[in-house]
Amino acid sequence: MDKGMKKVIKRPFTHYIIIIIYILAPIANILQLSLFLHIPLSGIVSKFFEGYGILAGIWLLTAPFVGIGFLFVHKISWYVFVGHSCLILVDYIMKWVIRPSFYWQNIPNLHNFIMMTGNLILVFIIGYVIQKDFRAPYFQALPRSWRESKRIPIYHTIIVNGEKSKINDMSQGGCFIQEPDLNLRVGDRISLNFISESLTIDCKGEVRRQIPEGFGIQFFGLSGKKKRDIKRMLKKRFALRYKVDLACTWISDDRKRYSKILNISSGGCYIQTDVRDLKKGVSGEIEFDVNKRHFFLPATIIWINLSGQHEKPIGFGLKFSHKQLKLLKLITRQYGKLELTR
Repeated sequence: MDKGMKKVIKRPFTHYIIIIIYILAPIANILQLSLFLHIPLSGIVSKFFEGYGILAGIWLLTAPFVGIGFLFVHKISWYVFVGHSCLILVDYIMKWVIRPSFYWQNIPNLHNFIMMTGNLILVFIIGYVIQKDFRAPYFQALPRSWRESKRIPIYHTIIVNGEKSKINDMSQGGCFIQEPDLNLRVGDRISLNFISESLTIDCKGEVRRQIPEGFGIQFFGLSGKKKRDIKRMLKKRFALRYKVDLACTWISDDRKRYSKILNISSGGCYIQTDVRDLKKGVSGEIEFDVNKRHFFLPATIIWINLSGQHEKPIGFGLKFSHKQLKLLKLITRQYGKLELTR
């Protein structure tokens, strides 16, 4: 790790909920017994295992330590959590299977409801953690300072050690390379070159994580100005767009060009058409119909795709003169949930 690099562990929100619940669990359970069954605290302590049972007693006594262990992000923390959580679930089921009438008749309904609700919440949290967090990078004990900037989904290419690769998200601090077959390992230093219509990035990077889908990369050696340029580029150029197939007409310099809109956002669209004689920066109007409504929008050509790059056919990108939020709502209302693209 480079000197001066701040070590930041980024945890999911669920992580903090689990820590708080586990640390407070013994106190909450003892207060429940005292409140609902009117058992003095001294009686609860002296007959702790007799009242709770062996499994539940072990769970309560060790819960705060499991919670504190969550502060140290490591694989063992998650394994201990799952095993520990199973204790209370098994204990609760066994008690109701072996002595259902005793618990139904002797434990107040509200207390039963609280215990049942607590166990259902616990099942939900365990399921959530297993389904999501075990597959997520939170499960890998890595410094996460490079992920403090929000990642923006993009579909683009980047040159990694001289080889063109696909990326599917990017921030000021790094990107994710969607190429699982690259010969890379966590900790490898690599050279990176990213080129878009408005920005070129040439820097070093480090592989910070590896999952089946690809590699998480941290950028090194970027100036403050270059990071701000990345932020502006992601905000302006890579707004998510809806995939559509709308016939349109591009009108510029008293000439009509019949075309097709392939994707559209509130700020612009991409048109598939012949791009000969077109120039970047030229203004005009785009004409099309959506749900029997006619649109005639002023726009400007912001880039021209001469050779079908970025997984798009030959065409050009337009920026509308004004945001078209109502148009976007009309499109989604007319065509339903559309596929997002770039």
